[in-house]
Amino acid sequence: MQRRGVPLRVRRQLHGARPLRRRAGEDRRRARRLALLARGRLPPRRARVRAETRRRRRGRRGQPLGGLRLPRRSVLPAGARLRELHRAGAGRAAARHPLHAARAIRPRGCRVSGPRICVLGAGPGGLSAAWYLAKRGYSRVTVLESSDRVGGKCHTVTHEGRAYDLGATSITLAYTRTLEIAAEVGAATHPQPKRLGVRWDEQPPAVGPLLDSMLKRYPFTELTASSVRYLAQLARYQRALGGDGFGGVAAHPELMMPFAAWARKHRMEPLVEMFQLTLTDMGYGRLDELPAAYVIKYMNLLNVATMGVYLADADYGWPRRFWDGWERMWTRVAWRLDVRCGARVTRITRDAGLARVAWTDAQGEAREETFDRLIVACPLDATAAFMDLRDDEHQLAEAVRYDNYWVTIARTRGIPMNTLNTLRGLRRAHCGELRHPWPDSDHSIFYAPDAGDADGAAVLANLREDVADLFPAAVVEDPTQQICWRYFPHVSPEAFAAGFYDRLEARQGRDGTYVAGALPAFETVEHVVSYSRGLVGRFFPRLGRAP
Repeated sequence: MQRRGVPLRVRRQLHGARPLRRRAGEDRRRARRLALLARGRLPPRRARVRAETRRRRRGRRGQPLGGLRLPRRSVLPAGARLRELHRAGAGRAAARHPLHAARAIRPRGCRVSGPRICVLGAGPGGLSAAWYLAKRGYSRVTVLESSDRVGGKCHTVTHEGRAYDLGATSITLAYTRTLEIAAEVGAATHPQPKRLGVRWDEQPPAVGPLLDSMLKRYPFTELTASSVRYLAQLARYQRALGGDGFGGVAAHPELMMPFAAWARKHRMEPLVEMFQLTLTDMGYGRLDELPAAYVIKYMNLLNVATMGVYLADADYGWPRRFWDGWERMWTRVAWRLDVRCGARVTRITRDAGLARVAWTDAQGEAREETFDRLIVACPLDATAAFMDLRDDEHQLAEAVRYDNYWVTIARTRGIPMNTLNTLRGLRRAHCGELRHPWPDSDHSIFYAPDAGDADGAAVLANLREDVADLFPAAVVEDPTQQICWRYFPHVSPEAFAAGFYDRLEARQGRDGTYVAGALPAFETVEHVVSYSRGLVGRFFPRLGRAP
């Protein structure tokens, strides 16, 4: 029995009149099918079904979503397609804010799976841990942040349309994992301005290119020989320091020596002054006190290559920085995660493999949830105020040390657009690095490492004194913003040698608790991100297809 099609009059009553263009297209397809039938040919049923499915999906693009018409290329940052939101039944309220809709609705094919995981802290450690958990299929991850922003020490402020980083600043060749995340969230970078060296041990202080300042003190052959010897030491300790964290490093007593003494032992004295640019000036302490293990961990092969290119004044484009600042990069990451800012944790109790977390949200309401896993990505010693730490956790927290690191942004006049780094003669609570990053802005940033107990007023007076010595006609106005970081969590050489990091690594996973962030890794964004990736890879197996 021959099947008859639905009459055109009935179709119009049910579906309304079709556009002429669509009707003409259907007529052409029907004519093509009839021609194939006349020749005894017909595409397979599966091919016809697939073609019809594609046509229907194309036809649904641009249809109203909850009363709001969205463009073909949606601005949703979580990868959700328009048809996926249709199938999920997104309401009109969710559609009013596409970002909220994307966070509330999971893409098609992503199941609610995995244990309930709580991450304390929305800095680079916490956000990267949640990011890699999501990549491995874990969809029930909650990030609690006590501040009203994300990023931790990646703090960016905007003045006159320009971004100024008051925490993390530089991106080197070693930042491979960080740049992978930045590329996925669309955070663009650009080269930093040229750096100059300052020698405070001369009167008046000398300012000039970094390499010229170094060559005044050490011959080029000696610099080259020291660099080659250091590369040999990097290869020697690659197995111990090339991975994530410091587990097993205590088995090498030589690395517990202060770096300056270690460098003299291996005839690498010029590197002490060279590495001060990226360690002492950046807030990691004095090289005559800092264990060599920390220095070698930071100054790996790619960071040494970045410094070499920069010293040679080669136009290679490194190091770099984010156009919108470090904090905005992590804000883009937080858009794709369940991050709750303004959540002040009041109590954490762990029992029977579960963690019961109580906190007060940004509206002042008390909340409490139970989680299967807990990732501590905030200062370990800060958790003693609300968490039921075990005896060994108390011992680990009490051994951690910090350095005060002041960052000041102020309106200035008469300072060139360069980055000035101290080569010799750095004084406590004085300016270790000065940046005037944008040529069309009159704001400069001053970094004062190793500040000790100095307050903001003392630091401001010291940096004004430093600017007067360098540029007598320059003017530094009152600070636009000033902040003191508790920077670089580390331990003493004695605690390092006694196996602090070995005990910390052995503690990972007990009571369903893990420690991430700068303490087990190192106080750079790349080390923190890499450690989070390794931690997730070790303890959280992949759950099906990632979203």
